Amino acid sequence: MSSTQQTLNIPELLDSILRHVPTRDLVINAQRVSRDWAATINYTPIIRQHGFRDQSTIVPEDARYQKNELAAFRIPDIFGVRYWLIRGRWGFRHEGPRDVSAMRLARTIRGKAQDWLNSQSKWRHLQVSLPSITKLRWEVTRLDRMDDALPDELPHAIAELNFPRGLRVGDLWDIISTTRGVHNVVWPTVRSQELHRPALVTDPVQQWRNVQDYQADSSFTLVLKQRVVDEDDYFEEDFDDTDREDEGYDNSDTHEDSLFQRLSLKTYFSLHNVQLLSLSVLEHAQPDAALNWTYTKVQDYPVRKLTTFAQFPFEPEI
Repeated sequence: MSSTQQTLNIPELLDSILRHVPTRDLVINAQRVSRDWAATINYTPIIRQHGFRDQSTIVPEDARYQKNELAAFRIPDIFGVRYWLIRGRWGFRHEGPRDVSAMRLARTIRGKAQDWLNSQSKWRHLQVSLPSITKLRWEVTRLDRMDDALPDELPHAIAELNFPRGLRVGDLWDIISTTRGVHNVVWPTVRSQELHRPALVTDPVQQWRNVQDYQADSSFTLVLKQRVVDEDDYFEEDFDDTDREDEGYDNSDTHEDSLFQRLSLKTYFSLHNVQLLSLSVLEHAQPDAALNWTYTKVQDYPVRKLTTFAQFPFEPEI
C-alpha cells in the first residue's frame, strides 16, 4: 500500500480533505472512489453540511453565505447566477432576479428536465445555501385584480414561510412549478458590505418597498415575488436558443408546460414540512388614515386564502 493510500485510510485526514472538495465532486464523483469514501461522505455530519445535504450554520470566511453552486449551475434563473464558458472553463457572476415560471424553466434548465419531477432525485434534497436559509417571504400580485384606488406597486398578499429543516432546492422548485404566473427570486446580498440601510424617500409606497427589502435582506430571508399573469402573453417572444448548447442547455425539445405540477398548496405545505407563519392581504385603510392602504393579517384558513391568490388561474378581462 502506498503512502498516499495509507494517508487516505486515516479517517481524520480523509475527513479534513473532503471538507475542501468542491460540491459537485463531493455529491457526485467522490463517493465512487471507494466504500470508505462513500461512507465518510454520507455519514459524517460536517461533510454532509459542506455538501449542502443537511441543514447547516457554517458561514463562509469571505461572504455572508454561499449559494449551492451545483444547483445554481443547473437552474441559474432561480439562483440569480449567470454562467459562461471560456476556453473550456466555466465562469459566473451573481445577477439580479430574472423572470421565471414552470413553462420557462422547461427551456432553461441544464440537464434532463424530467429529473426534477422525481421526488427521489438527489438535487431536490440539497440545501439552497450554506448556511441554510430557513425563511421565505412570498409576495403575490394579481394583475387581473388591480384596484385603481390602491397602488399598483404593492403585492396583494404577503406570506411568511418557515422551513425548519432548511430551505431545499425541491422546496423552492415546487413553489414555482405549482403556481402560475411569473416569479422573481430575490436572494440576500452575498457580501456584508453590499447591505445598506434604505434611504428615506418621500414616496410612501417606495419607502415601504425599500424597508421591506432591507428587512428581508438583513434577516437572511429569501423573497419570492410572484405576478399572476397570462404566461402566453407575457412570454410572447420565442425563447432564443442561439448558442445555448455552448452553455449546457439541452432541453430545447421539452414541452413548455411539462414542468407545471398540479399540486395544491395544502399538500405542498404538508409534504415539505413548511410552516405558514402569517398571511397578510392588501386592503383599503380607514377613511381617516394617513395612507389609503394597509395590510391585514388573515386569521382563518390562511392556506386556503393564499391559494386563491397564488394558484387560481388568471382571470381574463371581459
